Amino acid sequence: MWHSGKGNQKVEEGEILKKFLVIVVILICASISVDILIESLGETLPSSASSIEEKTLFVVLGEGVVTNLTINMTGETGNISLEGEWIDGPAKVECAIEPLQALPPFTAKLTFAPFDKIGYYLYRVKAEGKNTTAYYDISIIVTDIGISISTDEENYTKGEEMSISGRITSVYGSAVKSANLTISCGEWKRFTTLHVNNGSFVYNYSISFGDPEGMWKVEVSTVDSVGNTVYKDIFVNVSLPENSVRYKVIFLSPPKGAVYQRGATFNVSVLVMSGDTGVTSLLTTCTLPSMEKINLTEIGDGYYRGEIKIPWDAEEGTWYLSVESINTENGFAGGSSSYISVKSAPLEIEILKPASNSIKYAEKVEFEVKVTYLSGEPVTDAVVRASLSDEEINFTNSGNGTYTAVYSPDRNTNYMLLSITAVDRYNNSGYLSRVFYLSYRSSIPLDIKMIAIILMAMGALGAVFYRTKRTMFAKHLEDVKRELDEIRRLQREAVIKYYREGTISRKTYDMLMQEYAKAYGELMDRYGELLAKMERNKFKWRKLKRKFKTPS
Repeated sequence: MWHSGKGNQKVEEGEILKKFLVIVVILICASISVDILIESLGETLPSSASSIEEKTLFVVLGEGVVTNLTINMTGETGNISLEGEWIDGPAKVECAIEPLQALPPFTAKLTFAPFDKIGYYLYRVKAEGKNTTAYYDISIIVTDIGISISTDEENYTKGEEMSISGRITSVYGSAVKSANLTISCGEWKRFTTLHVNNGSFVYNYSISFGDPEGMWKVEVSTVDSVGNTVYKDIFVNVSLPENSVRYKVIFLSPPKGAVYQRGATFNVSVLVMSGDTGVTSLLTTCTLPSMEKINLTEIGDGYYRGEIKIPWDAEEGTWYLSVESINTENGFAGGSSSYISVKSAPLEIEILKPASNSIKYAEKVEFEVKVTYLSGEPVTDAVVRASLSDEEINFTNSGNGTYTAVYSPDRNTNYMLLSITAVDRYNNSGYLSRVFYLSYRSSIPLDIKMIAIILMAMGALGAVFYRTKRTMFAKHLEDVKRELDEIRRLQREAVIKYYREGTISRKTYDMLMQEYAKAYGELMDRYGELLAKMERNKFKWRKLKRKFKTPS
């Protein structure tokens, strides 16, 4: 007997089996396709590609240059082929690469033909293996300046003097009068200005027992005719001399990492010990980052002290101080180092004119300010600017730290918010903001005044006075409201300039918002006072009416 339920069940099982077989076939085909795709990609693309090395070369105009590249591509066992191309530059110069193919690791020699145009060039070498592709970028700066540098030795010990010499020449024949010398070892750094005489320079640096040991980089740099910084460096090794270090130098001040502003004065104090005993009669000096040596004075029992003033043009950042103590009789010595942080100095701005915050309206308002350092010394080379609403005015140097400017205010303006900035040539800066209130002469005609006198004579002085005063209060309130609206507008404008446009710095934004908040608070106080006065006068008038039964 045939059962319909069992027939339907067999049909459903057949359909499921067919769908399952279709899915299996699709998966097999997809797997084969992925394998083929991966294999094809493996044949056309390297498994990894990265920029391994970058180097910068300085070449004098009219000269060629030779440089080497070390090709060491981990995991590659077959030949590496090299290919070069120009990426950037005012002209293409012939470059020969030898060898063009070799087993890694190997060194490739690149020979560039003479360059006939000043500028920046970028040459890229592609190193391609079976599994890896690497890129070597060579930046070449062609300049009119040639620098050579050498030292009298390659190895030094502390306490010795290093003589640095060299030449700086220009292919155009123009004289180079100065250059920058930098000596560094890790974060430790020394720097000074070299005087170049007839293309030659010589500088002697006395290596302090407080200076670090290790490999030092000696670098000379200058600026060429198009503004590029050109440098040349060499390396020397500095170590401790044998059997000379007998003293322990302990820094007492300044505290390690202390922060000072330019123009500040700080003390350097050290204790020099041999075992547990302070050592006296030693020549103790402190070397500054500018390579200047400061003698420390003995104050007894192994204590030595000196005073250092940070110049207004001092380099910002970390200053490493090296102190050494030397016994000039037996040569025994000791040294130590510490560091401080130097920041730019704030400039003080004083407004000389107008003398008061409340000024009478005039077609032209004269401003005069004095700019000084914290010590009171006038700043004679500052750039002084001020903003008034949407306008900017530039101040003129009047000498001895004073600067003047003239501004024509709008007759509809009741106040002026003056924001002044001053920056000297060393990038020390100052800021000051002040609100000036403008008062206007009364323009009431004479007949109105006469009417007021007649009304006073007629005994209606109280009513007129009350109404006039109330009107004045109302006018003052409207003025204050307009000024409050203007402050709010300026606050919104500052927010847009900082957060949306990015046209002002965070420091300027904070100072503006602080001054706006101060001005807003002062205006709110005036607003409250005016409201209170109006209420008091309203109460007095009602009391007067009740006493004399004056009709309203």
